[in-house]
Amino acid sequence: MEKRKLLFDCDNTMGIPDCDIDDGLCLLYLLGRKDIELLGLSSSFGNNKTAVVYENTKKMLKERGREEIPLWYGADAPGQWENEASQKILETVKRYPGEVDILVTGSTTNIAGAYMLDREFFSYVNSIYFMGGITEPLIFAKKEMKELNFSIDYKATELVLKNGKNLHTLTGNACLAFLLSYEECERRLEKSSLGQYILGKAKDWMHYNDRVYGIPGFYNWDMTTLLYYFYPELFEDSLHWIRLLESDIKEGYLIEGNEGEGNQIHLPKLKDSKDFVERMFEGLS
Repeated sequence: MEKRKLLFDCDNTMGIPDCDIDDGLCLLYLLGRKDIELLGLSSSFGNNKTAVVYENTKKMLKERGREEIPLWYGADAPGQWENEASQKILETVKRYPGEVDILVTGSTTNIAGAYMLDREFFSYVNSIYFMGGITEPLIFAKKEMKELNFSIDYKATELVLKNGKNLHTLTGNACLAFLLSYEECERRLEKSSLGQYILGKAKDWMHYNDRVYGIPGFYNWDMTTLLYYFYPELFEDSLHWIRLLESDIKEGYLIEGNEGEGNQIHLPKLKDSKDFVERMFEGLS
């Protein structure tokens, strides 16, 4: 069976105090897949500084014995188009035109940088899958959660979403379909060595969510996008014209527009949470 070619651009902070773990869960899931060729990883800012993300990802690859996978240093700040990650992403998709998918779970700066290096960039890419954007506010028991991935470099996001092709994004609202508790994680993961590795890095984040937002567990934002990539049948897909005004994107909003306005983006929603959970733990146990 021919393997799908994938690049993963992320702000992985799994195991860092008060920082999200979902990018790291995606990485661990991908490392276990036999049906993909993971062509490279690139570090972005969002959950933390790019330098922190890069070193944390490098550490995880070493801990998991997968240092052969290329890891590239991305932009340190919004608008920093010239960086190693953007250059390597561009080189990779040009090497395999029309074959490479990109999973983006942090800021969009590295992708925008690749486009600024070569305006034909998106013609070389098969599909791009994002975790980002909101369609309405994310209100929790203790406070509102502001959108991060699309808004933190909104000018990059505008460039990417207006010029990209075959774009898919799981919004923050769509990711609220399933809440994962630490107790559920313990029950599912405690018997495997990989599971123990995950639990050791996840506990702090669970407590942070409860303390700051009043969320008794965590929403697995990025893994929702990843599972949509592998199991689209678990989702209800719909294609929307999104108007992509800078004022919207600055706050992370994806607002529907008229036909021909902005760009068309797939906005899937989870329809089968039971199978979703089973698929997730199958790849993390």
